[in-house]
Amino acid sequence: MVRFRAQLVGLFTVAISVAACGEPSAQPPVPSTAVQRPIVSAPPTDGFPDKSLDSSNTAPTVARAEDSTLERMAPDTSPSTVAPSSASVGTTKRASRPPWSQTKRVSQTTAVGSCTVTSTLRLGSESADVACLERALVDGGYLKARADNRFDSTTEEAVQLYQYVSGFTVDGVADLLTVRRLGLAATNRVPSLVDAACPPTGHAALVDRALQQGWLCADGVAVRQFPLTSANTQPDPGVYPVFAKDLESSSTLTGRFSRMTHFVAFTRGKYQNARVAFHSVPTYSDGNFVQPLGSVGTTAMKGESSGCLRVLPVDAVAIWDWLSVGDPVVVLT
Repeated sequence: MVRFRAQLVGLFTVAISVAACGEPSAQPPVPSTAVQRPIVSAPPTDGFPDKSLDSSNTAPTVARAEDSTLERMAPDTSPSTVAPSSASVGTTKRASRPPWSQTKRVSQTTAVGSCTVTSTLRLGSESADVACLERALVDGGYLKARADNRFDSTTEEAVQLYQYVSGFTVDGVADLLTVRRLGLAATNRVPSLVDAACPPTGHAALVDRALQQGWLCADGVAVRQFPLTSANTQPDPGVYPVFAKDLESSSTLTGRFSRMTHFVAFTRGKYQNARVAFHSVPTYSDGNFVQPLGSVGTTAMKGESSGCLRVLPVDAVAIWDWLSVGDPVVVLT
């Protein structure tokens, strides 16, 4: 493998590589350890408690955003600031741990209503969970629209604004960390099968090829769910340490040159000894994605990747921020 340019990103020195995900490598494989892990055989709940939504549509009370904050949509001048607009998401310098694990700029909010959010919500989600989230955002002054059960671009912008004000990574995805901050996570949360598969301490990731889903873990709790597209026969179940992170990489495996970003490698393929990693859905030279973004996470696309785990661009950034070299990736199926 040839590496031709290194750059410092946050606390990591990363390289742009010209061979990845399917091309042969002369480097020895990273050993893996097979473990007995609980297999997620039912539709995932993302580690959230059972849904409880009051039919009275009582909205939880959250801290309201100050008017001056709502009007201040532009970022601060410091290089670490993330603006609440889709164009700026994932473009700033990133530390070894994302901002949500650092000191927050606003106080913890507390829910007094009866609704809770039980799954990771993102653009396109439609459920009672979305209505619960939207009512909290309306009550806090972040959303200037009526709750309607649909997570559209207006809801996404409101979530981004809330994440910006709260000091979180701004990506518009309402995961457990965001809804807990909003006070929408149940205090009597029951651990799930997904939680049982998470390592008890530290940051980690889970992969279920059968479901075409993944999760990020923190101290034994699944905090974020994401869809993925994998190969049919690899990586094998086991626990693998992250051993490399490349901000950009490329491949010719599809017969055409393609680029991918936020490449987080944790093992090697059993056929060509190529690195197996999480990365964003690749793009061809003309800018088109190698597969429709809406197809990521569908079982119909399982096997479209030769070994790596393709994820949505927003999730690729989250995984890159969350995992450090040495953190475990647990492949369930």
